[in-house]
Amino acid sequence: MDEEPQEIATQWQIRTLAHAYQKREPTRYVVEGYLSEGSLNILYGPPAAMKSMLLADLCACVVAGSDWLPGTSGNGRGIKTNQAPVFWVDMDNGTRRTDERIDAVSRAHKLPEDAPFNYVSMPMPPLNVADLDMMIYLKGVIRELGAKLTIIDNLGLITGEIEENSAAMAMVMGYLRQIAEGTGTAMVVIHHQRKGGANGGRAGDA
Repeated sequence: MDEEPQEIATQWQIRTLAHAYQKREPTRYVVEGYLSEGSLNILYGPPAAMKSMLLADLCACVVAGSDWLPGTSGNGRGIKTNQAPVFWVDMDNGTRRTDERIDAVSRAHKLPEDAPFNYVSMPMPPLNVADLDMMIYLKGVIRELGAKLTIIDNLGLITGEIEENSAAMAMVMGYLRQIAEGTGTAMVVIHHQRKGGANGGRAGDA
């Protein structure tokens, strides 16, 4: 039997102008001017462009609450970060390489052993963003860790059988955005350009 419209409406969180007119807090940033809390972001580039290493260094800076990339801002300092726990999901490099990379950046920033730099490498079952139950689990982990910066490496390995240029990818990105907004984390998904011809081997690379 079809549900009555009133019953359907109670399942959705219907908002009104009363919500729209409420005073909102200013946007809070994890990385000032770049990554705001509750946002979904993609870092895209060719292989061997140091994307993962760059973000690992960013994670260490956020955990420490120190400026990122010193000397790159207009005031001669780095990019301001706001101290917070981070969470890294590695589906690409493997446990040994991920251990070594996080070890290197954390020691360079003199982080203590109990600093909230949390990560998982090649988890089983693997992360599949097309699986709603897995997305609910990921959301719970991020909340439990209190992570305000979450890195996922990489997009091509978490989409299951979904083609990157298919309409189903919109659903995948929608799941990730809901998690980011629901947990308040700044989520960064690494996306690698494929090796190949002039356009990188796929239409999307153009």
